[in-house]
Amino acid sequence: MPYGPGEDVPKKMEELGHEVLYVKSSRENKFLWRGMLTCITVIKHLLGLRAWWVITPYQLKKYLCKEK
Repeated sequence: MPYGPGEDVPKKMEELGHEVLYVKSSRENKFLWRGMLTCITVIKHLLGLRAWWVITPYQLKKYLCKEK
């Protein structure tokens, strides 16, 4: 990304029209088989989510917005 360490990347993404969600990750982020390796399974692992039914970006967004 063409941004430096002092820049507010989430703010810049919002200015470009993107939606930014702020979430807290789980501290107990142990490995759990989450099915096929996709971009969604990687994000779910990084956030510590165990929602096996979330398999698409749209479902992930709905799940994260619901958990707020």
